[in-house]
Amino acid sequence: MQIITTAATGLLFIGFGAVHNFWVLCALCTGASLFAEAFRPANYAAIATYAAEGTITRANALNRLATNIGFGIGSSLGGILAAFNYQWLFWGEGASYLLGSALIIALLPKAAPFKYSSQSTTATVKQASVFTDTIFIRFLGIATVYTTCFFLLFRLVPVYWKEQWNMNESTIGILMGLNGIVVAGFELALVRYFEKRKPNTSMYIAAGVALTAVGYLLLILPVSFPLISGGACVLLITAGEMLAMPFIGSFVLQRAKEHNIGKYSGAYALSGRSPVSPALRSARSS
Repeated sequence: MQIITTAATGLLFIGFGAVHNFWVLCALCTGASLFAEAFRPANYAAIATYAAEGTITRANALNRLATNIGFGIGSSLGGILAAFNYQWLFWGEGASYLLGSALIIALLPKAAPFKYSSQSTTATVKQASVFTDTIFIRFLGIATVYTTCFFLLFRLVPVYWKEQWNMNESTIGILMGLNGIVVAGFELALVRYFEKRKPNTSMYIAAGVALTAVGYLLLILPVSFPLISGGACVLLITAGEMLAMPFIGSFVLQRAKEHNIGKYSGAYALSGRSPVSPALRSARSS
């Protein structure tokens, strides 16, 4: 699934550069979104498949680290390529997806498919499905609320800073970059520290959500020094992200059974929308 989705997404992005018809563009956007998002459940399942026993939370944090680094590099390169030629932007985006597909083939060993034992029955599998797991469904609803609030940091907060706090674009860019720098520098070590302390997953998730709430509350307080207040807001929300996100992911993987981990991962993927692809974001901003 990871190989197919990355390859298909890459080919569709290459096609963007040659499209001038609005309806064809809509079809390409739909297809690219479908395949790009279909990668995520398979990627979550791969974490559980390849991670050593007892390291799922750290493996999830490491995967997030790779995602943040890639997102930061992709955003920067996307802007540079767009400044020269938009054709290069979509060719670069498509090539990166195709390279990712090739690297999965070359570097990841093939995982053995799950085989039902002789004791497995249709009733047993049905009882372990996502929709009959009421605890997971409740958890998924809470996770959806949290991720919706969290991603406002990247979508609405910069607009608020510009229109209400009169920040310029360069300052906003620095504050947004602070999130990625802190996550890349500290999340893996932080998760490893808490994981060694026999973690109470619910407690860490709750602490992360609380820090995120405090960070947003700073936005409604009287502001004398916008840069300091904005930096404190980003740091608190980022600290909340580093506590909540890895343990939310590990809860999902630990809740699933071997034969339905893809379904659990797919349900979790629905709870949060990943940031827009660098190519689409650069195109939209123009």
